[in-house]
Amino acid sequence: MHVAAEIDDIETMRLLSARGCLFDLPDTKGMQIKHYAALQGKTEILEEIHRAHVSYSLGPYPLGPLDEPKEEPLHKKGTQPPKEDLFDGATPLHMAAFAGQKETVKWLLDRYAQSEAKNRYGDMIPTFASICPTPAVLQQFAPYRMLRNPLILYSALRTAIRHDNIDSMRFLYKQGVGINTPLLEGNTGLHIASRFGALSCTAWLLQNEAVTFLDTYHQENVFELSAAQPCVEQFQLLLDFAQPPLDDIQHETRTLMQIAAKAGHIKNVMALIVRGASANAKGLMEKTALHEAVEAGHFDIVEFLLACGADTTAKKYNDTPLPIEMAHSNNVEPMKRLFKASERVRRESKEGETRLHFAVRSANPLAVLTLAQIEDVEHANCDGQTPLDLAEQMGLTQEARVLCSKARSTDIPL
Repeated sequence: MHVAAEIDDIETMRLLSARGCLFDLPDTKGMQIKHYAALQGKTEILEEIHRAHVSYSLGPYPLGPLDEPKEEPLHKKGTQPPKEDLFDGATPLHMAAFAGQKETVKWLLDRYAQSEAKNRYGDMIPTFASICPTPAVLQQFAPYRMLRNPLILYSALRTAIRHDNIDSMRFLYKQGVGINTPLLEGNTGLHIASRFGALSCTAWLLQNEAVTFLDTYHQENVFELSAAQPCVEQFQLLLDFAQPPLDDIQHETRTLMQIAAKAGHIKNVMALIVRGASANAKGLMEKTALHEAVEAGHFDIVEFLLACGADTTAKKYNDTPLPIEMAHSNNVEPMKRLFKASERVRRESKEGETRLHFAVRSANPLAVLTLAQIEDVEHANCDGQTPLDLAEQMGLTQEARVLCSKARSTDIPL
């Protein structure tokens, strides 16, 4: 029966039904034909099932007489559940909304499909419709009372923002939600956009007077959330729009540089350096970004920070030197080699050299690319050597090319 439905063979489906094969038999995933048909927008198949009086209100895995599931706290969430889990308990109307099947949604609603059904996670149809990039399906629910229910509306908004669906987000905000309204646990739309790197939604929210200095119930601001996620464009947009103090300790724990270094997002670290943040600013327990990168085992960030002249002698509150911190790293030997190379470069450095000279001597293209945007590329050391002269002398083609271009943009290239 499933195979016949998959190839749109309605005659075979009728023949199988006449011989006692049921339309509502699930496959190994618990999915019935009606769910696949709704997902693919096959209303002809749904019409055939409708004639057999199969209900459209049950999902692949009905919840049964259990308590309604509580949503996991947003600050502990990563991404949306996998599609298979998201479909757990979803009805055909959920499926059609998820896939943006506007005509199928209308067909199901015209036949009294349960518009307020929930999946196992408690998600209703508008939340599924918010996953779709276009708001066409959402707009079909505008006359329904559910879109005047704040809990349903906020859930849909969070989903639209998480998926960076700007049109769906705009439609939902127009249903009467304030730009700075907390949607869950003190998270406004801008918090959620910053948590998940939603660039387009961030731009729209900032243009519409979203406030950047609000904290969530868990003492998180948008800059901390953005520094800890990988979308550097979204992070740069926030920094350039709000221009926060870059070296301030956030909620008495870490600087933005430390947060980015601990999370392992080197482009966010680069974006902060370009905008004037210090690699040696200290946070809780006197840690620097270099401490955080070493402890987390982020080899590339350690290498980058060292090439940018990060202080290798900085100690934590208990006077623990960085070499001892390396003992806890997953890359002990490579880390040791990096620190030894950095010490050698310091010994070779000459009077009058800048951080850019140091980056060139370290042969680190990312550090050169970053510092070339904020340092004087024509500054000469005591021997009259500019960073470009030094790169040519060392045969560093890539670094020399960067210095010749002398990029002045504060945007970190992808």
